Order: sequence, then structure tokens, then C-alpha cells
Amino acid sequence: MLARFQIIHKLAENDFNEIIKSAVKLVNNKIIKEHPPYSEEDGLPIIPIFTYHTRHTNCSLSGVCLDLSKYSESYYDDYDSTVSMGFFWGAGVAIDELISYIDLFIETIKLNNNIIQIIKYEDTNLQNAYWLLTKEIYELEMSLRELINFLLFKNSNEGDICSLLKNKVKIRHSINKFFFDENQENEIFSLDFTHYQQIFESYPEIFTKSILDDIDKIRIFRNSVMHNKGYTSTSPKEFWDAKDRLFDFITKFWNSV
Repeated sequence: MLARFQIIHKLAENDFNEIIKSAVKLVNNKIIKEHPPYSEEDGLPIIPIFTYHTRHTNCSLSGVCLDLSKYSESYYDDYDSTVSMGFFWGAGVAIDELISYIDLFIETIKLNNNIIQIIKYEDTNLQNAYWLLTKEIYELEMSLRELINFLLFKNSNEGDICSLLKNKVKIRHSINKFFFDENQENEIFSLDFTHYQQIFESYPEIFTKSILDDIDKIRIFRNSVMHNKGYTSTSPKEFWDAKDRLFDFITKFWNSV
């Protein structure tokens, strides 16, 4: 289990390493204090690993990993641990303390005026959350695609959905029919959530403003997940609420046809 960072700074390599070690020591002391008793035979909960260092003009970039394996071996089973973005593992009281320890390390590093920027490239909880969210988004998107195909078929000329589709949305690339036939897909699979919104807007009698708003929430959150970056204007709670409402809408739609 690792947390991996790139840090841009104005420090000599040895000085930088000492700052990282001091920050890790602070976090380890907090972990040990909160999880007595502690034995030196157990090893330190978090160990820093320095992976690379390069200098450019008046600043440097260094790679740092936090090895969290000892922490996870010793303490992770103490609790029903959680994963961020609204996912929970286990039952009962959920404690997401690992994230708080990583945040403490980050905030401690930021206190040094010679630190220009710290960028996180791996976070175990966040990674697991994104994997799980991808599954949730996949299931919703496939359900929306099926519904779209149904609607377009009803208005197509002898099942020529592609021609109808080109009148409704601007497709940025050519459609390779051979590829779609090989994968049991159709033109709908070349679209994204922005296209879905354009199609839904052409059926105002079915897709109300509230439904369109929920699809937009999914689109915004989906883009954050697919690009592995922090969410912006759509929170995890808004995503989950919108997803539940959309699945309820989809179920009611199929029950009505």
C-alpha cells in the first residue's frame, strides 16, 4: 500500500529528505499515540521512500512514496474502514483515518516556504473508490444507451438509427460500422454524456428539466472519475442521489412501454 507524490521545491536534496522524514515522524507519532501499545518489533507504521530527484534552474522536483504497508497490517483491521466518494467497506462505525494521516503529512510539508507544489499520484482509498465508481457509471451509462436506442428506433426509417442520430447531434468522428458489428454495438456507443443530453432535450415530453439536471450531474462527476482528478461542482452525495433518481426514472420508463 503506497501513497505516491511529486514535490516541487527550492531545497537541496538532503534538506528536502530531512523535511520529508520529519513530517513522516510526526504522522508516525500520531498513529502510535492513537494505537497503543506499540512495539518497535512491529516496525514504523509509515516509511518514506525517495524515488527520484531532478533539478531545473532554481527549483527541484522529487518523487516520494509513503509505504503504508505496516500501518495497514497493524491497524487497518481495527476498524470497519471506509473508502471515499461515498463508498463504505464493512459495517458499523466507519473510520477513514488513513486519509487523515496522509492529509497531515501533506499539510506539514506545505508549512515549509520552500515547498512550491505537492502533487498526489496515488492514494489507496481514492484508487479503490474510482474503480468502484467506474462500475457504477458504466451500469448507468449502458442503461441510458439502451433507452436512447429504443427512442431513436421508434423514430427511424427502417431502423436506420445512424441517419437520425446525425440530425440530432454533431458526431466528431466517422462511424466505423464494421467495428460496431464486430463488438455487438451500434452508433450510440460513439457518443458521450454531452450527446446524451442533446438527444434527451429533443424529447421534452419524456425528459423533464430535473432529469436533464441529474444527467448533467452525472456527466460532471463522471469526467472527474474518468480523468482521476478531484470532483468540482458535483459532490459525491449529489452523484449518488442523481444516480438513484435516474435508475428510478429508467425503471418507470420501461414499465410504461
